Amino acid sequence: MTGNKLNVDLSYGLKGSYTVEGAIIIPIFIVMLAIAMKMGLVLYNEMKADSSYELLICGWWMISIIIRF
Repeated sequence: MTGNKLNVDLSYGLKGSYTVEGAIIIPIFIVMLAIAMKMGLVLYNEMKADSSYELLICGWWMISIIIRF
């Protein structure tokens, strides 16, 4: 008697598992990526409308000058 107590033939493998995985995971990933990009655009527009946007750009410009030296 073998270790297979249920007498199930497991030699056929799982065919099509990557197709199912791709059909489920890839759309979820694309939707999550779109949501993150939309949130980034909303935050960018809020920051751009705020007066601190110019200060932030100026700060990054100063940091880039300091890093060069």
